[in-house]
Amino acid sequence: MWYVGKTFPILHGSRNERKVQPKYMVRLCTIGIPMGLQYSITAIGTLVIQAAVNGFGATVMAGVTAAGRLGNFLSCPIEALGQTMAPYVGQNVGAGKLDRVGKGLKAASIMGFCVSAVLLVIVVLFGRGMSVLFLDAGEVEAMGYAYQYMTVTAAGYCLLTLVNTVRFTIQGMGFSGIAILAGVFEMAARTLAGTVLVSVSGYFGICMANTLAWIFADAFLLPAFFLCRRKLAK
Repeated sequence: MWYVGKTFPILHGSRNERKVQPKYMVRLCTIGIPMGLQYSITAIGTLVIQAAVNGFGATVMAGVTAAGRLGNFLSCPIEALGQTMAPYVGQNVGAGKLDRVGKGLKAASIMGFCVSAVLLVIVVLFGRGMSVLFLDAGEVEAMGYAYQYMTVTAAGYCLLTLVNTVRFTIQGMGFSGIAILAGVFEMAARTLAGTVLVSVSGYFGICMANTLAWIFADAFLLPAFFLCRRKLAK
């Protein structure tokens, strides 16, 4: 803070700016709390999937756990790309440059699609070998389950790209209450996959859980984005 204060005069705060202003605190909480709650809602659907996985036995549990850990690492670029959209959009909405919102969303989505394609290739070529990071080399069956789960999930990363970029764009536009509903759709999809889909297609239903959740979320988020943009334009 000392360095910023000495280097950037424009960031020097005045006495008036240091006063507590309840209206801004309420506004920040209105935007921020739903952003946090959306992950809690999504986690409920994940618990349903975990319960379904437990029913398949220890080998499947080990495979899915390993695949989930690798997936969390591989999808970091997509997650980061999405989180970038909230401040970017908020700044441009505040400046009245609504045309940049759509351009930024398009650019971020295209970058995300490219990253998704690269990640899919990595998983297809090296996914089985990467699972050894969390599994013993002798756990061949578990490695097979992990590889199948990772491959099916990675094939849906383009859908995850839209979930992240569009959802955080809507939040940056100030409609956090609407964006949180995407988490509800994800929860519903995972619940559906963990109950109905698993009973019909077995382990493949577990593998499809994430992709189905992202399809449900995108089906809600894309129309919501255009509605929110139209409302802002008015």
